[in-house]
Amino acid sequence: MAEELSVQVQFDRDYLKRGVSNQELVALINFSTQSEFARKYPKAFCDLILVVDTSGSMDEAFNATAGMSKRAGVLEAARSMATKLESNDTFSLICFDSKEYIELDHVSGHEKQRITDSLQAIQRHSGSTNFESAFSAALRLSGSGSNSSRKVIFLTDGHSSAGSDATARKHNQAIAGLGVTTDCLGVGGDFKFSEMKQYTDVSNGKTEILDTPGQAGQLFQGLLAGAQRSLISNVVFQLIFPKDCRDVEVFQAGPENRWFGMIKPQKDGGYLWEKTLPTLENDTDYQFLFRFRIDLPADPQMSRFNFLKYRLSYDVPVKNLKSEMLRNEDGIHLQDTKDQESTNTDVHAKLVGAEIEKLNVDCDTAFRNKEWKKLGDLLQQMIKKAESIRENAKVKEFRDRLGKLVKDGHLTQADMNQVARISSKTTKSSRKGPDTSAF
Repeated sequence: MAEELSVQVQFDRDYLKRGVSNQELVALINFSTQSEFARKYPKAFCDLILVVDTSGSMDEAFNATAGMSKRAGVLEAARSMATKLESNDTFSLICFDSKEYIELDHVSGHEKQRITDSLQAIQRHSGSTNFESAFSAALRLSGSGSNSSRKVIFLTDGHSSAGSDATARKHNQAIAGLGVTTDCLGVGGDFKFSEMKQYTDVSNGKTEILDTPGQAGQLFQGLLAGAQRSLISNVVFQLIFPKDCRDVEVFQAGPENRWFGMIKPQKDGGYLWEKTLPTLENDTDYQFLFRFRIDLPADPQMSRFNFLKYRLSYDVPVKNLKSEMLRNEDGIHLQDTKDQESTNTDVHAKLVGAEIEKLNVDCDTAFRNKEWKKLGDLLQQMIKKAESIRENAKVKEFRDRLGKLVKDGHLTQADMNQVARISSKTTKSSRKGPDTSAF
């Protein structure tokens, strides 16, 4: 068993009748840093790049009751995070409006006074909002870090009004290619949560809304702490399906819900899906769901059908290990009748939670096209799915927004941000289960 990684494979159904064609199955692949390994090496050091929107709109109120501007609240949160830097961490600061300003470049974490003083630059700038310039500067700095854990925290209160969004996304893709995770934070009601997820999806980062200055400080500190607890890096996850499969659809159920869409078959008829994760945070489950159809073999001598193969390549910097490999195969049990078929309700609940995120993607499209009836229908579907897995907070949020839609005839960007935010939250479950770590 690998000392560093634990891998679990579960299916929503097992002990299926052999010889049946076109069976729908859902596989849940969960991998995480082994608890004992994390206790042995409790901390890694990180290179943190904070990218802050300093456009003119940051002078607006943080919220209706905070008594301070968004700019002041973010500055306060950044200062609280700076106090948690370790001496071997590095901190960089990029401010941006219509252009970028590199205020700090990989300053040692022990220079806390210099960092605190430089954060005052957040107060100085003002202009339009240019994501291209921001990510261009972040890319330039991302290539020069020396720590194994590297993170960009990107914060904005709006959407880009200058530069090229397509080029910004290319820069973000290149940042991920350098092994850097990007987290995106939004403050206020004018930014687009769904747009932020396009940036975080690339490196499996986090997407969040800052509600209050106090919550902002806690969130900043939490993101830094996660980067300081990332022992495994450069993870490449591959899942291989045989040609007996079809209609393979990919979701993620942790640490955020995501929908990746359908996989195209390869020339041999099989399927290969690959995802790169720059780092794995300790105490975090990385969960991927695969819904597919498969023809089950009729061989009466076959009691177990191992058809699903996975590979995990990864580095362990604290042990100076590179390109470590876990590989294994898994599958289901077969029987002559349907009498003993079993179901896994946890896998089902996670799939439903991820399907809500898929519906949220459709909601965003309907909102942008002002298709209010379609948006209402989608919210109804989301309510039903959330009710089926007893996600009461989601039920309330969707009902509240549906009620507002019926009352006002439309929803705002702030409304859609709240829908998107709660849709991305994962369905909680126990981390216990059969361990199928590779040998």
